[in-house]
Order: sequence, then structure tokens, then C-alpha cells
Amino acid sequence: GLLPLVVFPGAGSELYRGLGSVVLGGLLVSTICTLFLVPSVFVLTLDLRHWLTGRWIADFGKDAEAVSQSPSTI
Repeated sequence: GLLPLVVFPGAGSELYRGLGSVVLGGLLVSTICTLFLVPSVFVLTLDLRHWLTGRWIADFGKDAEAVSQSPSTI
């Protein structure tokens, strides 16, 4: 919805072009952060917590056993 306001010239577009570009840029940056940055930091935080508590190898072994023993639900 903001793209025509930013891209296309027209009567009065000089007034709103700056506002439209700032809002559009903010929406794009927040979308990228939400889709890529937040999940990556979450996974890294969980891995760091497991590594610091020393449960990294123990949890990995339990997960592998649980997957191999669970019946398939296909």
C-alpha cells in the first residue's frame, strides 16, 4: 500500500514521499528481523544454555533414542 506513495510521482507526492519511505523501510526491516534474526537468536540461546549446563550430549542421546523407539504415525 505504501509503494505507490513512495515510487509514483503525482500531485502532492513531494510532501508524503519522505514519510512513506520511512514507514516502508521500517516495515521491511522489522519483517526481516522477525523472520530471520529472532529465530536465529532463539536457537543460539537454547544451544548456549544446553552447552553451559553440560546437558548437550545427554540431551542429544535422549532425543536419538526417543526418535528410534517411537512408532511411526504415517
